[in-house]
Amino acid sequence: MPEYIKCFLGIMGLEVDTYDHLDSRKLVPYQCVMRRSDWEMAKPRFLEVFRLAKTAYRRCNGGTVAPGIQEAEAARKIPDVELGQEDVRHRTGRADPWVIRKTFLDVHEGPENGGRPERRPRTTKF
Repeated sequence: MPEYIKCFLGIMGLEVDTYDHLDSRKLVPYQCVMRRSDWEMAKPRFLEVFRLAKTAYRRCNGGTVAPGIQEAEAARKIPDVELGQEDVRHRTGRADPWVIRKTFLDVHEGPENGGRPERRPRTTKF
């Protein structure tokens, strides 16, 4: 959403920074935040152009419903349990000792492997 709003305002000639994080917490995908002063400056022109965009959307896609925009006082944040590894690392500022690739964990181990051989020994057939 932040990229869409920033692009939409950019096409109108307004350079505004939009964000998908607030207070180091990621927002739900359908919300974004910006400085209040930027919004107050862009709001009249944005709402005028967005109303025309909604009309064009309804004409192209049919129906009576089109995407809308609302001002919200409270931001809705994604709960921590839904955050991925990258988001947790971003919030905590520390990296875990493993790297996640696809479905396997690559554990970074030092040269001390406990004297165990690198290869798995053959099993005996009975």
